[in-house]
Amino acid sequence: MAGETGVSNKTMILVKLTVSPNWTLDNKITIRVVKKDEDFELICRKTAQERFQGQDDVESNPFVENIKKRRKFKQWRVFLTADAFNSLFSTLHGVNVPIIPEYQDGCDGDEWILEFNIEGHESKYSWWSTEPKGYEKLSKFSIGLLKLSNHSKIKDIE
Repeated sequence: MAGETGVSNKTMILVKLTVSPNWTLDNKITIRVVKKDEDFELICRKTAQERFQGQDDVESNPFVENIKKRRKFKQWRVFLTADAFNSLFSTLHGVNVPIIPEYQDGCDGDEWILEFNIEGHESKYSWWSTEPKGYEKLSKFSIGLLKLSNHSKIKDIE
């Protein structure tokens, strides 16, 4: 029988949140919500690009090849009861998101990507810095996931 989230009890990825601070794809936080039987697990990963001293000069030189960047990452897991996840998931009830959000411009800020895959139905939402009108519940849900993941990034957001 399906739980409160409306999904079966088999193991599956339900939600994926990616936050790229200051619009850099080299440094990002990814949280996947996995349903296992009756409970949920957050699989969290922080990726950072390690830059070599003087790398900016090297990258601008078209004659230098095979310069490699090293990626560093940290991964951790957080286990949740069905009640804890369903409480957060309920913030999405009645969400009405515009198909095309209002235009936003700027040069600094965080990129947010929130993806859902529930029983084969997929949705993907993205916004930059401050959520556009109509995305408030998606933003609240995303911040809730960050809080549940116990990630230090949440201090920058609050």
